[in-house]
Amino acid sequence: LPLVAWMGVITALIGGAAALVERDVKRTLAYSTISQIGLMFVGLGSGSLLAGIFLLIAQALYKATLFLAAGAIDHAVEGTAFERMGGLARHMPLTAIAFALGAAALAGLPVTLALPPKDPVLAAAWQANGLLFVAAFVASILTALYSARAFGLVFLGVPSEPAQKAREANKGLLIPLLVMAGLIPLGLLA
Repeated sequence: LPLVAWMGVITALIGGAAALVERDVKRTLAYSTISQIGLMFVGLGSGSLLAGIFLLIAQALYKATLFLAAGAIDHAVEGTAFERMGGLARHMPLTAIAFALGAAALAGLPVTLALPPKDPVLAAAWQANGLLFVAAFVASILTALYSARAFGLVFLGVPSEPAQKAREANKGLLIPLLVMAGLIPLGLLA
């Protein structure tokens, strides 16, 4: 099990570092998934099956929200490169809110479902090995950084030419996106 935990934390750190420098929103989310799977294995390898599985379930909710938002963005700017984006919060405010909720959950902010699953993973790592805990904590910090970076590059700043023409997705995509985003904060009530 210690080998599983260490492989998990190495995966979390590499995935987080790759997400932090990626130039494409969908690839950023893909690398973040790799990083989060690494954290799940930290929980499992540290002896807490519940921590790993709880993070997996929470991850499914907020990552589905982020990928739906990324699809809406892709459709609006006809691409997934960050250079095609910027300032989309003005043109796609509902998508921006949904993405912000998903990014906040991914970062582990306490107003979302994300904090409870990450706490047991970090607690299990602490119980298993102090150095493992520090590495898992650094991976969690990377999560917050690449989540904020992705939101900033997509929704803030000066809009690119494609972003200036962007509009919200049609109802067939927007409604499921908003429903998924709305479930994130409600997860704390469950």
